[in-house]
Amino acid sequence: LVFLSARHNPLREEILTPGYLDPAGEERAIRQLREADTKLILFSNRRTSEFGPEVFGHDYGRRLMGWIETQYEPCATFGPDRSPDLKIGDLPFFLRAYCRKSS
Repeated sequence: LVFLSARHNPLREEILTPGYLDPAGEERAIRQLREADTKLILFSNRRTSEFGPEVFGHDYGRRLMGWIETQYEPCATFGPDRSPDLKIGDLPFFLRAYCRKSS
């Protein structure tokens, strides 16, 4: 999506599966998102059971997701089921867009 949209990814990680970010890495990611003035964050709702922890923001990446939830709000869901009630980790697969909250 980054390539096709000709956008810059403010993080050096292309994916955030378990094991990519330790606590210091989560703090760095938060700092990079803040410094880049990131307006939109996209999550793919993909369980990662092959890595152990399954759900981003619940089983891993809690600090980063917690920060995102304070600074951003869900603004769109893409997929066969577009219900705003779907949570990351639910079935079916979907993409969730988070837009920065207005101050």
